[in-house]
Parts: sequence; structure tokens; C-alpha cells
Amino acid sequence: MSKELVVKLFTTDYLTLIAPVLLMSALVEYFVFRKSKIHSFNESIANTYLGIMNQIVFLICRTTQYFIYFLIYKNWAILDLYSLSAIGFAITTIFALFFWDFLHYWAHRVGHVTKIGWAFHSPHHQSNEFNLTIAFRNGMMQQIFEFSFYIPLAILGIPPEVYICISGFSLFIQFISHAHWFPNLGPLEKLFNVPRHHIVHHASNPCYLDKNFSGGFIIWDKLFGTYKELDPNVPPIFGTTIPYHGYGPLESNLHEFKILLGLQNTKPERAFHSLFSDRVFSKAHILTHFSVLLFLVVKSGLVLGGAQKIDFSLRIILSIFTVFCMSLLGKALSGKGSRLLEFLRLLSTSVVFLFLIQKNTQPAAGLISVVFAYYLIFHLVQVYSYLSASIVSIWAALRAGQTPNNTPVTNEIENAGSRIQSGARILNRGTSQLTK
Repeated sequence: MSKELVVKLFTTDYLTLIAPVLLMSALVEYFVFRKSKIHSFNESIANTYLGIMNQIVFLICRTTQYFIYFLIYKNWAILDLYSLSAIGFAITTIFALFFWDFLHYWAHRVGHVTKIGWAFHSPHHQSNEFNLTIAFRNGMMQQIFEFSFYIPLAILGIPPEVYICISGFSLFIQFISHAHWFPNLGPLEKLFNVPRHHIVHHASNPCYLDKNFSGGFIIWDKLFGTYKELDPNVPPIFGTTIPYHGYGPLESNLHEFKILLGLQNTKPERAFHSLFSDRVFSKAHILTHFSVLLFLVVKSGLVLGGAQKIDFSLRIILSIFTVFCMSLLGKALSGKGSRLLEFLRLLSTSVVFLFLIQKNTQPAAGLISVVFAYYLIFHLVQVYSYLSASIVSIWAALRAGQTPNNTPVTNEIENAGSRIQSGARILNRGTSQLTK
């Protein structure tokens, strides 16, 4: 095998190439197991947009991270990997793969046993389920926290492109380790971190806490005394020891920081906070608009390795827009959707949608855009009716000197809103079937 082929083999970013396949795998798993306790609609949506947030923050910060890594590699590297023979290049890269996973073990362990590390890492463990979408669910600042642990690779002499390749291999194994249905691999399970090992790590039972930190290879837990077999008599209870209830991406990421700083909110919610709140946003509504948002994020190049196609300032604007939209969808999942903010979200989505469609005139993208535009316009009209009903009910209640909630006027307006939405439900049936 020629050296050129070996170099290409170990410098390709495989994880970015197969990212759409991983996303589709999680989607297929959801449809197969959606009627079981493995998947729930709210958790699966929340896990996915937390993963999107993690990638957006990483894409914004990776230029700085790669610059630091490259600076250290260029000035203090012990080895010159490209000066080695083909066999030397391959052997050194395979060693670097295991070394990366070794460093990941310690980064992960520190993320559990220290308070500041847990604040960064805890969003990954907040779900009370175990499935492939959990692999997407990571703290948006976690990669920034862990980056310093991988600096020894730069000192060793591992080029940035090789670093990306080997980290992608380990992260792919970590993705598979969240597939509860994965078949038994026999003797290979003594080497790789497979689902039955990782289930233990995600369990919050006292006997399972702080066990099985390994990423791609389970050998590190066995070497450092943190390995634990799954006990058939002790079924795992997923989630954190202090359960987190909510679906907001920002709330999820800031939850442990608030506890760490003693800032958790213990005050009762004031009546004014619920003036524009309701529980009318159906699963079909949330799924449709999450699909639109996901389409916009992919099309704009914020995820799946396409961020280099847009300039930095536009990337920042689109990132803020995405975080805003996902935060509101998180509130809708929690039953705290705001009519006013939902209206503003859809309005801003329309602007971004039209801007991105204008940038791309490919037939396939255009066809998809027409379908999404139909739902977008339809739901914009629907939410406008929510907004109008809310404003009228609040104004009428305030004029009567009553509390806006549960007034006769409010009930009448809500009944009128229901009649307005009756035609909308017919168009929603197709989408609703996907969420049953």
C-alpha cells in the first residue's frame, strides 16, 4: 500500500461524511420503537436540538481551537508524522487513536467527578431514556471544556487532520454504544465500549454511579478500576440523581450552573408570566416546525460540515436565530408555549427561509422548500389566530377588571379559536400520524 493511500486513509473526516446516516439511523430507530418506553416524542426532539446547539457552538469556536492545536503542533511537536514510512505512519496513527481515547476517558471522568465538569457534561445525562438520540444530546460548552485534555496529541506530533479522523472513529463507536438493540459482539465486547457497558454509565442507580467512562474502548475502565457489569437483578434507572424536568435547550445547559452558583429559581411563577401562555401547540405543530428548523440549519451549513460555506457574521446571526427557535420549541414541548413569541418565531423563520431559498435554486431543494413553505405559511396563519385571540381576551379581561385567566371572554375566544382551527386539523392529520 502506497504512502499516499495510507495518508488519505488516516486523514479523511469520516464522521462528517456519515453524519446524515447517523441522523437517519436515529430517525428509523424512533419510528421502530416509538410505541415502547425506549423513545418518547418530547425527549427525542429535545435530544436532537441539544445536539444541534452543541454543534453550532463547536463550529463557532473550532477555528480558535484548531488554531491553538496547530500552533502547538507546529512549534512543539515531538514527531514529524509525514516523514515516516507508510507503515510507520499507520502504526503511529493507530497508537494515536488509542491515546485519544485514553485522554477522552480522563476528560469524561473529570466531567463526572468535579462540579464544574459536571455542569458542562450533565445535559447528556438528563434524559430518562436510552437511545440513539441521546448520542446527539451534549452540553453546548462541553467540547470547549474537554479540548485542553487533547493537547498532548499536538505535542506528540499528530497533525490536525489526523486528529479529526481518529476522534471521529471513537465518536462513531460512542454513537453505536447508545443503541440498546445492538447485537452481542462476543469477544470484541472485551475491547469495545458496547451498549451493555454504556447502559451502566447512564444509569443513576447508586451501584452504577461513576462507572464505565470509556469512549471507544472499554479497556480504560478495566485498567483504572471503574468498570461495572450490568446486573440483571438491578434494572437501570436513567437520568440524573436529581431529576431534571424540562425541554428547553438553554435551561438544560444552564441547570447545573445555576445549582453550582446557588441561582436556581425557587420563586413561584407570577400570573403575568402566563398571560400569553397556552398548551395548544400539538405534536404535529412541533414536529412540523422542528423539521422546518432542521431543514434551515442543514441548508445554511451550520451542521453536517457545511459551515465553511457561509461567512462568520452570518453564521453568528443564524446561530442566534436557531438557539432562539429551539428555546421556544423547548417551551412548547414543556406545555409553556407562548402565542406571542411563537408568532415572532414563525415570522423570523419566514424571513430566514426566504433568504436561504433565494441562495439556492436547485430543483430538489426547491421542491422541498415548497413543501415546507406550505406548512410554514399555514401555521403562521394558525398562530396569528392564537395571537389575536389572546390579545382580545386579555384586553377584555383587563377592561372588566378581572384576571385574564379563565374568564368568560377568554373561554368564548378560545372556543372561537377552536372553530378556526377545525379546518387546520384536517391538514395536520398526515403529520399527526408520524407522532402517534
